[in-house]
Amino acid sequence: MSERMILYRAPFVVSGKGPVIEDGAVLVCGESIAAVDRYTCLAQESQHRIDCEGHILTPAMINGHAHLELSWMVGMAADNHGALHGDITAWIAALLKKRDQCSLSDDEIMAAAVTGLQTLYENGTILVADIGNRDASAAIGSGHSADVLFFLEMMGLTRRAAEQSVTRLADLELSTTAHGPYSVHPELIQKLKWRASKRLDMFPIHVAESQDEVEFLLSGRGRFYDFLHERLSEIGEFDKQDLAEFFKAPGCRTVEYLDRLGVLDENTLCVHAVHVNESEVELLARKKAKVCLCPLSNRYIGVGKAPVAMFLEKGILPCLGTDSLASNASLNVFAEMSALSEDHPALDPEIIFRMATFGGAQSLNMSHLFGSLEKGRRSSILAVELDDSSVGINRVYPYLVQRGAQNSVKWLESVNE
Repeated sequence: MSERMILYRAPFVVSGKGPVIEDGAVLVCGESIAAVDRYTCLAQESQHRIDCEGHILTPAMINGHAHLELSWMVGMAADNHGALHGDITAWIAALLKKRDQCSLSDDEIMAAAVTGLQTLYENGTILVADIGNRDASAAIGSGHSADVLFFLEMMGLTRRAAEQSVTRLADLELSTTAHGPYSVHPELIQKLKWRASKRLDMFPIHVAESQDEVEFLLSGRGRFYDFLHERLSEIGEFDKQDLAEFFKAPGCRTVEYLDRLGVLDENTLCVHAVHVNESEVELLARKKAKVCLCPLSNRYIGVGKAPVAMFLEKGILPCLGTDSLASNASLNVFAEMSALSEDHPALDPEIIFRMATFGGAQSLNMSHLFGSLEKGRRSSILAVELDDSSVGINRVYPYLVQRGAQNSVKWLESVNE
């Protein structure tokens, strides 16, 4: 028995990979898109039609970077910009203190994470790359309508900690990744990347989020040295040998360091990438590495703005991520679009929208299923409320980018409920 074809009509249809379609329609068959065109071209394709008057149909959002297991920390990130004045070590210290003092049970932490995922979904996200430090967090997306790509994040800057992590890898079935170049021993980064390549996994890693990180890699000194030395001493990570070798700075910037380690390729996702220069962006482009931006998280910590125009000029289409509720007051990719537009007013809203949709799907190697409204893609379609009758076809992208987070966002199948 063939599946029923449903034709959805709307004042505007945004495919995510081309011009806006006025008086457009999407033909859906089961869980797949069968066609996208003007309504007049598809009107005879189905007897079952649903009018989405007052809505814009768009692809679902893709969240390229989140830490859902930190959702219990909701409220840690205030709604003020640059609250920590760029001192990322102060934020990390506050996060670790809150975690160390946590009295919640594992079940309560998991429940908060699932609530975070549900919030993402209600805000229009269908796919999220989730980074966690607990094996149990791999189950956050179990049975949920949103798709979750989970990566177990490993740390260990000293050789002893790195060796312990490598030993642990032998018994793991989960996808794994490294936290970042200032928190993971170079040999562990290489081992984790080798494992990801062997499994054909993506490899998301925090890259150049702060100027402190760059200073630490260049000189081995600065706020990160002081913070890590104190933290590792507190938790007993050091023995005499560790202390003697801690940390041998590579003497280069972050992207070059990762390239020396053989990490950069088309399956590497560089998250944040705020403090990168032109030669580093050119290197990322040559290696076909992906980039994920988290503008609201960067605002809260005050680490600066990523060089978006430079990425685009070098042929890199970044994706967008929310990071966690420990550094962001919301889990809404529409809000990330709005923040990016405010931080970079010269950016074309259509490009920003592509980052949040097709850019995300492409960065996670999932563009065959998500990121655009095209024949054969999953019918993960949003109906965004259009409450301004003066919006014409040339204002659709600015409306979605600047107003989308404030308006009602529904999944297409529930538009008439």
